[in-house]
Amino acid sequence: MRWVIGDVHGMLKQLTALVGEVRKRDADAHFIFVGDYVNRGPDSKGVINFLLELKHAKFVRGNHDDVFDLILNDHWLAGEKGSFDPIAACFWFLDHGLDRTLMSYGVEYATIEIERERRTKKLLDLAREAVPKTHKRFINKLPMTISDQHFFVSHAWWPPETDNAPGTIDARLHDSAFRHRVLWHRWQVREITDPKAWGRPAYFGHTPVMNYLPPFREEDDLSPVTGPKITLIDTGCVMDKDGRLTAVCVDHAATIQVDRLGKLVAPKAPTKSSGPT
Repeated sequence: MRWVIGDVHGMLKQLTALVGEVRKRDADAHFIFVGDYVNRGPDSKGVINFLLELKHAKFVRGNHDDVFDLILNDHWLAGEKGSFDPIAACFWFLDHGLDRTLMSYGVEYATIEIERERRTKKLLDLAREAVPKTHKRFINKLPMTISDQHFFVSHAWWPPETDNAPGTIDARLHDSAFRHRVLWHRWQVREITDPKAWGRPAYFGHTPVMNYLPPFREEDDLSPVTGPKITLIDTGCVMDKDGRLTAVCVDHAATIQVDRLGKLVAPKAPTKSSGPT
């Protein structure tokens, strides 16, 4: 069966625990990840090492991965080449978890803080020297979307009024402003609850479910947020002490979650929009 996994953000312990729990129930599990493998959490390097060895897995690009690609490879998809300085991106994302990512690759905290003050090219050079080629290639090759005849996955968003058929996807992704929204836009409640023009159900990460307040959801409910043909599965593993990392099965109504300690908390919670419709 196929399982979609939410934003990892350097949380290796939780990732390995979740994959293990899925495999206990589905020895032939195939995984699709919604992006954001790096930043905020303590072990982005370990996460990418794990993903590179993970069998039967596919990976979508997240906005954090896109900025990391710019920093490492002078390449990003949320804008045209040359539209954003990788040095500026490096300092911008220090405030969004890049410092912890660089530390996982062996860059000293004191060095990061010194260069934060100096704001020279050296921090960019250190990042590019510290990250191995295999990891640079992994980040660089991440696609914007993954789909088949039964489901669609992108990191943050897809317009509710636009079909998610392959030809439409390819045509829309030629526009850099549109790609930016696919990587960065946050779903509004109305967009979640409205009907979709999509031919197949879609799965997204990016916006933690805690962002959606009662009465749309219960305050202590960390299940994926669902609506017509949509499931949002960023359950805030890195963002909140009660956060979880979530896997949702595309092929039947099943959700598996682990908490911040890597402990199973919801092995069989149903989701309304899992499975082909």
